[in-house]
Amino acid sequence: MKKTFILLTWCLFTTGIFAQKIVGDLRPGDPDQKHILETNTGDRLAGQVLQMTDSTLHFRYKGIELTFDRADLKQIEVAGTETTSTALPFEVIGPLHIDDPDQKHRIILRNGDIFSGKITSVDDQNLHVNINGNIINIETARILLVEVQGYTPPEPEIEISSAIYDPETLYIVNTRRGDRFVGHVVDYDTSQVVFKLKENVVLYFPLTDIKTIFPAYTTAYEGKIYRPKLIRMSGAQNLFLSPTAFNYKEKEWELRSTQILYLTADNGVSENLSVGFGLIPLLVANVVDFHLKYTYDIGEYVHFGLGGHLVAGFLIVDPSGENWATAILHTSVSIGTESRFVNVGYARWMPLDVNEITFPSNIYMVGGSFRIAPKWRLFTDILRVVEQEKRSEFSSDAFVWAGFGAGWFNYRSRLDFGLMIVPREASDFGSGSGIGVPILTYARRF
Repeated sequence: MKKTFILLTWCLFTTGIFAQKIVGDLRPGDPDQKHILETNTGDRLAGQVLQMTDSTLHFRYKGIELTFDRADLKQIEVAGTETTSTALPFEVIGPLHIDDPDQKHRIILRNGDIFSGKITSVDDQNLHVNINGNIINIETARILLVEVQGYTPPEPEIEISSAIYDPETLYIVNTRRGDRFVGHVVDYDTSQVVFKLKENVVLYFPLTDIKTIFPAYTTAYEGKIYRPKLIRMSGAQNLFLSPTAFNYKEKEWELRSTQILYLTADNGVSENLSVGFGLIPLLVANVVDFHLKYTYDIGEYVHFGLGGHLVAGFLIVDPSGENWATAILHTSVSIGTESRFVNVGYARWMPLDVNEITFPSNIYMVGGSFRIAPKWRLFTDILRVVEQEKRSEFSSDAFVWAGFGAGWFNYRSRLDFGLMIVPREASDFGSGSGIGVPILTYARRF
């Protein structure tokens, strides 16, 4: 009985040490199988398992036979086996551990921009990175490479051979003057290396200019897909009065109070469509507003928006009095990013009532927003209104509304303040007869 207990204890002990995840039907020594080893330190090698015992594993990697302690292995995968891994659409240099609070990252975009911070969440569409306490959202399609800061891959001296000419492998070239490139070896000879970057840019390096060339440590991040922990906040969806070509995220809500009296609630139905409701509750005289907006990204820095409002004003004390209603159609183009952009637009005010409380008008909009600090922005919003005095005539009066202000925001709240120059009734802004009205807007996102 004692021997049986010792034997069972030994089996459990050795199983705990040597058991690693095996994905697929592993057949050591089968020449038709290819295998992928992943070590506990994050190394990942593609080759062939030659032989496996309870304590060791023999592995052929690029013609070299290596021996591993099985206790050092995290996973053995048969190439071509479907797994639950989430392959990211960019390369990762170093073992990526998002849950490690001490790990820092360097994100290199395809346009050359570089961000340094802590990745907080990532999926197949977006990556969120904490930079000095601010969460920045980056589309994964824009990312070329993510580096784990502090990770030092092996850097053997360059040796041109058939082993390095692998069109499927990503390499890192370090030049003697300090340049660094990531891409693929296209060709080589005794005098130069032909190297192609991911943007299909081909470079020619004389061997005398290259310090090192080695395969990049690349891996797919495995595990659950992380979702954003904090909501991005920038306030780019609207200037003070003008709509922009940016929209709310899907399932995102924003409650907004403009000049205290105008209350709105907006919801992102999808990444491109939002709907909302507005109310000015003056008790004796009220205004309600239903609106929607559709946006489309023409390019990385060019965005298009189209939307409309149905607005009605009515008196509580005299329902038969001067009530009114109007439809507003608007379109806008925003050039830039949510942090820094210029906005131009056009809107048509079309009265629906017969009381002639308001008149058909053309509204031309220009403005922009510029982020000057992680939590601060400056903005301007200028509207030129060309109002048709009567429905049966074409004489019109034009005047300008001009607003200038600043905004403070964090992950959920935003406070905009400034000054709006409002023209006196039927006056020209250029005549200097405008009235300065303070701007005050508070918004909260959920």
